[in-house]
Amino acid sequence: MRINVFLWCTVGLLAVSGAGYAQDVLRGMVTVDSEPVWAALPGNESSGQTGTYPLSWRDAQLAALSGAMDFFSGMIYGWEFEYEVGEKARNVEEAFDWMPLGELSFGDMRMRPDDSDREGSILRLWADYEMDAAQTARRGAWLSGQLRVINARGRAGLNEDGRNSLRDAAKQAVRSLVRGRERERPKTVRGRIALAEFPAVTLMDGEWSASAKFFVEIREIQKYKGY
Repeated sequence: MRINVFLWCTVGLLAVSGAGYAQDVLRGMVTVDSEPVWAALPGNESSGQTGTYPLSWRDAQLAALSGAMDFFSGMIYGWEFEYEVGEKARNVEEAFDWMPLGELSFGDMRMRPDDSDREGSILRLWADYEMDAAQTARRGAWLSGQLRVINARGRAGLNEDGRNSLRDAAKQAVRSLVRGRERERPKTVRGRIALAEFPAVTLMDGEWSASAKFFVEIREIQKYKGY
């Protein structure tokens, strides 16, 4: 079950096996507003949000768990991406697509809601995810120190799912890395990307804003001269 509604989150990481990034339990906090004022404003009726308005408290809890599950998936498995850099002179539009390399299943027994509190329409829920040996190895591959770590921010409109701002942050991370290593603007960049930490997704200045740290691996760069 997936409910993409009215959520944001803050950074959280539980390290249990030493210093630095060593870990086998992931932790993060997701906040859900079950009755956001902006969702009822004219023009938002046909937004990408799903579910009823206002949310029942049970649906708010499910939305928080769904959001946390998505971010834990991004920390363990990551995404495969293709970035069309864009070039106005060639009439090439910028585009960024990504595909999960793996996803956790909703209802996974290793996903454990922890502390939560309610203030008016706001639910704040901490969640932990205990990785198995295979997942710990997948996470360890990202943590190996062989990949660049990039901090980035992304944005998305209120008529979008807040998690779209994380996708925009991923694009900004890839763009930053490409600009730093390529003297000429490439046409297409392909590779893998994963969350280095649980991200922070908030409402800021009337839009969704994501702040995240990514591991980025560029595997292929296609130049215009070969196109």
